[in-house]
Amino acid sequence: MRTAKSEIITHSPEDTRELAKELASNLKPPKLIALFGELGAGKTTFVQGFAEYFGIKTVRSPSFTLINEYKNSVKIYHVDLYRIEDAGELYPAGFFDLIQDKNAFVLVEWPEKIQDVVKFDVMVYIFHLDELSRKIKFQFI
Repeated sequence: MRTAKSEIITHSPEDTRELAKELASNLKPPKLIALFGELGAGKTTFVQGFAEYFGIKTVRSPSFTLINEYKNSVKIYHVDLYRIEDAGELYPAGFFDLIQDKNAFVLVEWPEKIQDVVKFDVMVYIFHLDELSRKIKFQFI
């Protein structure tokens, strides 16, 4: 990453996407990535930037589908757990199978709902500062 700081301030959605591209450029699959942040913090914007690094241009929130899969030079699974109550709901969706995919990145929004049953490789914390600015912290496990 461009800085040894544990937190970075972005000042626009474009900055957030660029930071996510930078993270993507420094990782190799498989990686399970947790995205923490309140509603509207920029988690999906972050995933968009991450996917853009790999040439994937159309990323939409999986709020209603639970899991979106994207493929180009790598596979990316974008998971949104906002609507689930507990990890048991993820078995029918195949979540526990896809996190075994050695050629994929799995980015999970609302990971606090399952962090007691899976081990994440990277934790990304996104804090909403104002309409455009975000504070983003990374923790590499």
